[in-house]
Amino acid sequence: MLTQNTKYSLKLALLSLGLFMFFRLVTLFIAFKDPLSLPVAEVLQAFFIGLRYDINVLMYVLVPVIVAAHVPWFGAEDSKLTRRTISTIMVIVLSLCSFSLLLDVENMRTMGTRFYIADLSYLNDLQDSFEVMVSGFNLPLYVFMWLLITGALAWLVHRATRAVTERKSSPSVPAKVLGPLVLILIILAAGLYGFTTLRWGNAYFSRHQKLNELALNGPYVLYYSYCHIKKQQTQGVNALGKGSREQGIHKVRELTASKAFGFLDNGDSIVRELSGDTSFKPYNIVVIIMESFSANYIGALGASRSLTPDFDRLAEGGLLFTNFYANGTRTNMGLPALLMSYPDYLPGESFMRSIAYRHKQFSSIADMLKDKGYETYYVTGGRIGFDNQEGFMRKHGFDRLVGFTDFNIFTESEKKGLTWTVPDEVIFDHAHKTFTEYARNGRRFLGVVLTLSNHSPFMLPEHYTESAPDIPKEQLAFMYSDWALGRFMEKAGNSEYFRNTVFVITADTGLPDDFLEPEVYRRFHIPLLIYAPGLVSPGRSAVLGSQLDLMPTLMELIGVKAPFEGFGKSLISETDTRFLISKDRLTFHIIRDGLYIKTDFMNDTPRVFPLGNDAAGPVSTDSSLVKRILNDSRIFVRTSIELLKDKN
Repeated sequence: MLTQNTKYSLKLALLSLGLFMFFRLVTLFIAFKDPLSLPVAEVLQAFFIGLRYDINVLMYVLVPVIVAAHVPWFGAEDSKLTRRTISTIMVIVLSLCSFSLLLDVENMRTMGTRFYIADLSYLNDLQDSFEVMVSGFNLPLYVFMWLLITGALAWLVHRATRAVTERKSSPSVPAKVLGPLVLILIILAAGLYGFTTLRWGNAYFSRHQKLNELALNGPYVLYYSYCHIKKQQTQGVNALGKGSREQGIHKVRELTASKAFGFLDNGDSIVRELSGDTSFKPYNIVVIIMESFSANYIGALGASRSLTPDFDRLAEGGLLFTNFYANGTRTNMGLPALLMSYPDYLPGESFMRSIAYRHKQFSSIADMLKDKGYETYYVTGGRIGFDNQEGFMRKHGFDRLVGFTDFNIFTESEKKGLTWTVPDEVIFDHAHKTFTEYARNGRRFLGVVLTLSNHSPFMLPEHYTESAPDIPKEQLAFMYSDWALGRFMEKAGNSEYFRNTVFVITADTGLPDDFLEPEVYRRFHIPLLIYAPGLVSPGRSAVLGSQLDLMPTLMELIGVKAPFEGFGKSLISETDTRFLISKDRLTFHIIRDGLYIKTDFMNDTPRVFPLGNDAAGPVSTDSSLVKRILNDSRIFVRTSIELLKDKN
């Protein structure tokens, strides 16, 4: 017969597990597009694996609680103070867990992954973060739900506590000892895996990426992502394996070598410049970085249902790279890659935002063109200070910076609820006006346009939303950005600067989706269209490339002969090796030699799949090819971080 102490402990354990399972069920129906179409067996397996993670997290609270409840003379049956202390601790712990799990529901819906510790770095931009949460995440509703859940938890814990009465007779020794001992052993056995703590890789059982994330536990991901980042920050590049600086530079030179560019020393750096006697072509350059413009919704890139009729039409007149990928999942990872050919593989905060790397002077396309007399202009619909864009872009050659508060419609937009960004059509109009002025004054220019309407909370102008009230706002925002792009290109086509301008249309990141695990790399698939009638012939190229390759491509295209320290290579020149290394939080995604590899380079076994064959199972990690790719990629990543320390 169980004692009151054991029954009390068991009730608290079941209540805690029920909370996690409840949120997992809510996440399933909110974050998945069509949860009823998922294989039932795999959904059940996700919940079973999730139970293991839940117990793994809760055992650090439940085991001490069980012990405290059974302390002789001071246990739950013996002491009112003990009962109150245990109930208070449980309510606080479960309330914090419920807050974390609420964040998970929204993050799983929008990003396809659990909330992890580096997401908290955006609290530095408090005003923008708050406005996004209020407008996009319905912050008041989430706060109300959290308080409601906390109240319900407090009531349930209070009921369980009140059921414990003062002991009138002493139970038998077996009842006092065996009950809590068995309960503790069950929790430890279920919460540990092979007598070691569960790793995130234990959750990867399904080809459905989101189901693997569903199996994980929110507080578990928060804690272990924190530990992972701290380990990398503490150990530095040694966390990615040991190796000399010379070895790293040699490997990067080997991987980035091409016929179009030559290195400027005998092996001490990765600085290159365009080879031969190349004539400079004084074209203007306009780089349009479309927010979250994922290839999965672009007809010209094979989407089954295109949301981009204007881009599809433009693609017919330009050079479209169909195998082009983002190097990360954040704008602050895409901007340095696109404009400076430098990847951000840092753990935690990006180097755009970090004060620790403020000394690093990156090789920027803006600085190179400024040296040739170009005007440099950068415009975005959001606040120019967000993500430290203003300081970072100004430091790297952009003289004119335009953001949210610089537009004349500021007051009007606030009245309409557009408090976080102005519509894409407005920033395109500003860019068109600026480029026209430059042309009239005989000035060459580099213009970078970063759109934002296709970002949660998807703030769109009324004239567009009223025309399509039944379309989901995420799809409508994608369509609106495409429409605004087409409208701008139509205006540009009739302008005096059009004939002498190279237009580049790409994206900062892709979008998450319900991908099978062998095709998660599609999360990074984005467009690259170079549109310059008279200079670039229309066509399609299947060359594998990433954002790192844009700057060298433009340098070769118009003949910019200037030294630069970069990690990409031109997409229009010959080279021996093409590869991709993209980073999503703690995981690196590698494409090379017909393989797709997922790894964290640290603790867990890499996952390897044949590229483009989503029906195939994992490939063995023991092959010499896989080992070589992993070793090269690890050195490439480590060297990019190591060179951040250079002051130049």
